[in-house]
Amino acid sequence: MKNILLFGVSGVVLAMSALAQGQSVSVMLAPNPPKMGKQNVEVHVKDDKGNASKDVTVEGQAVMPATPDMGEMKSQLKLEKTAAGVFVGKFNISMDGTWYVAVKVFSGKVKKDYYYKLSTGVKDVVSVKEIPK
Repeated sequence: MKNILLFGVSGVVLAMSALAQGQSVSVMLAPNPPKMGKQNVEVHVKDDKGNASKDVTVEGQAVMPATPDMGEMKSQLKLEKTAAGVFVGKFNISMDGTWYVAVKVFSGKVKKDYYYKLSTGVKDVVSVKEIPK
């Protein structure tokens, strides 16, 4: 998987992961840097020609992994499809620290998982291979 990090404007950060057959998924968050409270999220899915993918659905969840002193925390991404390949919504960051965003993209019977890392108070969202246990 090829990972690309792009920087947006107006407090938006974009992390992109390549999908099979040249498709791509990008995740944009605002504010940047992320902070406790409501976080805006926008997910774009494009085909190998750079066009919005029409026949996909997207789900997501933000997770702060457990530590010896605290259990795992989760926040469901509440996403709505606003256009072909575009999903927008919100999730809640309930505690400062490092969070991981898991995005599931469904195309027919095929499901692909993508993971992104963010830390409150730190600019940029980074594509990662998995969520640490």
